[in-house]
Amino acid sequence: MEALQRHGCVALLAVTLALGAGACGSSDSGSTSTKAKAASTGAATPPDQGDMKVVFDTPANQDDADAKDLLTTTGTARTVASLINDTVVLPNDTPVVFTSDDPGGTGPHYDPQAKQINFPYSFVNFIAGTFKQNEPDITDEDLARATDNAVDWILLHEMGHALVDQLDIPVLAKEEDSADNIATVLLSLGGREGGDIALSGAQLFAYLQQDPSQLTDSAFWDEHSLDLQRANQTACLVYGSDPKAFADLEQIIPPERLDRCPNEWQQISTGVEQVLSPYLKS
Repeated sequence: MEALQRHGCVALLAVTLALGAGACGSSDSGSTSTKAKAASTGAATPPDQGDMKVVFDTPANQDDADAKDLLTTTGTARTVASLINDTVVLPNDTPVVFTSDDPGGTGPHYDPQAKQINFPYSFVNFIAGTFKQNEPDITDEDLARATDNAVDWILLHEMGHALVDQLDIPVLAKEEDSADNIATVLLSLGGREGGDIALSGAQLFAYLQQDPSQLTDSAFWDEHSLDLQRANQTACLVYGSDPKAFADLEQIIPPERLDRCPNEWQQISTGVEQVLSPYLKS
């Protein structure tokens, strides 16, 4: 488990360094303060008076206690919070509450009224169960890593919603797709290890895809893209971020899409950096 903890923290530290270097620069490279960047883009920077804070509620049962043990042992949920707090101006405290409560079975979600991310322990166990069901021979360590990685991707997805809400970031397509892209870009900026975290999220959604013949009209009206579309989009962006490092994805992504992935990465990652740049701390 100690190796898993190091794996997650190193990857997320790399994300922090990449985001900071890419957006803030050094004094020799013409860096600007947050306020100056906001002025140049016409954005009004909100006051930095909030933090992303991870809270672990008391588990209601043993399964939830096991989920909490995983999250507290790896520590990467708190590392995600540190990444955001160290790099992004937040106008409001944004608690991330891991809890046994899941009213209506909504799963992980950002509540714009409470300015809070709720993440049920039961969904952590659901992630682990999904990987175990589809990979019966997976080792306990690999299962813990895959589960923790998928939690981190989903947590950054929900933080994407929080950033859209609190920073008034423009959304030009479905907000769910934008949140997926924000999470994937932030992770992929961390190189191979960050990309691997994003790919665990992609693998989870690939496993969750229903048989196409069983899909109903509601699936096509949903605010989310189909699970497999989300998985494929994430894989394409990760590949596009570094085709050499992720060459193994060439066996999965069709050639006609593979050729476009680097350009899609450039387009989307540039967009993410541009909308976040006014709110990055110097």
